[in-house]
Amino acid sequence: MPQQINYCNGCGAKVIKNRLTMRNLFEDFTYNYLNYDNKFLRTFLNLFTKPEAVITSYIDGTRKKYVNVISYFAIALTLSRFANVCHE
Repeated sequence: MPQQINYCNGCGAKVIKNRLTMRNLFEDFTYNYLNYDNKFLRTFLNLFTKPEAVITSYIDGTRKKYVNVISYFAIALTLSRFANVCHE
């Protein structure tokens, strides 16, 4: 009977057993970015309602609460590009 390994012995990363398909990518995207209690939505809403709180807490070291700055920037650029293409 093969042993079920959930994490890499070398680096500790989670072992992903699903094949890379469009369905799996879509499910991962919806779970990470469209979930009710997700970091992206919280970051997006708080940046528009109280940006000083987001910036201050990030500088003070509270980073698990919000999306990584580089990731947020990349997502924002991608979404703005899609909006621009759809508008043309």
